[in-house]
Amino acid sequence: EAFARVRKERPTARLLLMEPKDPRVRARAEADGVDFFTPDPRAVADIYKEAWVTGLASYNEAFGLVLVESLASGTPVFASADGGPAEIVDSPNVGRLFEGDDASDVAGAILECLELAEDPSTAAACRARAEDFATMTSAKRYVELYERLLS
Repeated sequence: EAFARVRKERPTARLLLMEPKDPRVRARAEADGVDFFTPDPRAVADIYKEAWVTGLASYNEAFGLVLVESLASGTPVFASADGGPAEIVDSPNVGRLFEGDDASDVAGAILECLELAEDPSTAAACRARAEDFATMTSAKRYVELYERLLS
């Protein structure tokens, strides 16, 4: 429903979804501009790089690895303000968060991200944000936390 609203303003927009295992789910998602892909770990980075935006519309996500991977590719993201994604999308320079489950709110976040994707500085901001989640950065933060707790 949200994507249909986006297509009214951006008729050339495409929604690329991971191929669902259940054919009934696919049938419900089929619409103009919707395409499906079969997950291949070697191709995911290319999908993120070619995307205008990447989204995670699920609720109560603990983290949101999809978002960090997309940001690392320089692609802005949208996600629910509920759960872990709100900590990842911490700036309007890298994406948008939506509240609740209203399709117009989700569509609004997507449309704002599409505008963000047109800003030449967005890719660098996204990559910089993704660096905050690099393995070494996380390891250093854990060491700092343990040192504080032990002192």
